[in-house]
Amino acid sequence: ARAHVPDAVRRATMEERMKLLIVLLFLMLTSPTAVAEETETWLVATARSYHWNRPTKNNERNYGLGMEYKLNGAWTLTVGEYNNSHYRTSVYTGALYTAAQLGPVKLRIGPGLITGYAKTGGAPIPVVVPDMTIEGRRFGINIMVHNQVFGLQVKWKLQ
Repeated sequence: ARAHVPDAVRRATMEERMKLLIVLLFLMLTSPTAVAEETETWLVATARSYHWNRPTKNNERNYGLGMEYKLNGAWTLTVGEYNNSHYRTSVYTGALYTAAQLGPVKLRIGPGLITGYAKTGGAPIPVVVPDMTIEGRRFGINIMVHNQVFGLQVKWKLQ
């Protein structure tokens, strides 16, 4: 026997489903039972990108919001959405592993999923994105490189 799936869920687009997953993940991770002393929650604002392929007309104002939830010293969960290089909304989620750290500078890499690109009809695609983050006590920046694009995010520590 098949499980009953409500009509509203069945009709939801992949983007709507990803947004729901992001909200549920955020609620789960910020619940009082999930928060331990060494965890941190950051509000992340996606800001800009720079494309190496200059002749194409890419959007380089990639405004969006997301969250980072540091589980421990090595792993961080990330979720959010932004206006991608093709002027479409992308929703992302992933886990970042801190591979190296020197003071406030961390080099991270990890698997994730992202939506909003025409080559997959907007469906989620797997990605592996390296980034460098520089974190102060309350503020930080993320710089990532993926598919000949530099991306910039600014972030604020919430706890």
